[in-house]
Amino acid sequence: RYLEVFSSTYEQMEWQLEHQPKARRDEANDCLVKLRGLPYGVSKEELMTFFSGLSVAPNGITILTNREGKMTGEAFVEFTNSDAAEQAVEKHMQNIQHRYIEVY
Repeated sequence: RYLEVFSSTYEQMEWQLEHQPKARRDEANDCLVKLRGLPYGVSKEELMTFFSGLSVAPNGITILTNREGKMTGEAFVEFTNSDAAEQAVEKHMQNIQHRYIEVY
């Protein structure tokens, strides 16, 4: 894993924290993967198809948007178990539409 650091204003930080999926405090995040490089018009249904055969948690897909409501090309997907999340990471660099997707 790695950490990305960006300069931002306090207001931008507050907004991001309010709109990011909240990690469960009582469970490890070993069932959560992050996607990057998504087409800007991707739907939750396309992500379900991308991860077909893997058990995505109910309401487990969060597509990130910016302050204007435009998609950022990133998403979080929560799976029902860590094995499914590990299999999801194996889809790293596979395509959705015309874009290769980073899964980590």
